[in-house]
Amino acid sequence: MSTQRILTLTVPCMFQYPSEYNLMSDMDLMFKNARHYNEEGSQVYSDAQTLEKALKAKWRIINQHAGTPRGSKSCVLTYFSVL
Repeated sequence: MSTQRILTLTVPCMFQYPSEYNLMSDMDLMFKNARHYNEEGSQVYSDAQTLEKALKAKWRIINQHAGTPRGSKSCVLTYFSVL
């Protein structure tokens, strides 16, 4: 049985995406590149699969909360680690 540990950090943003679509587009490209340039079964390929799945699940949850404030001056970084 695996458990999931979550660490959330809030830090000042140096760069802010103009929209959530732009952020997700860059993340999608990053995952596609990780799979394209690394062999299937490699650690990088597997990590890309895992992180993409986690991001999309989190994204669905975020989009369910229509009243979420936008445009804050802090970035919330969430790290997942599966034990």
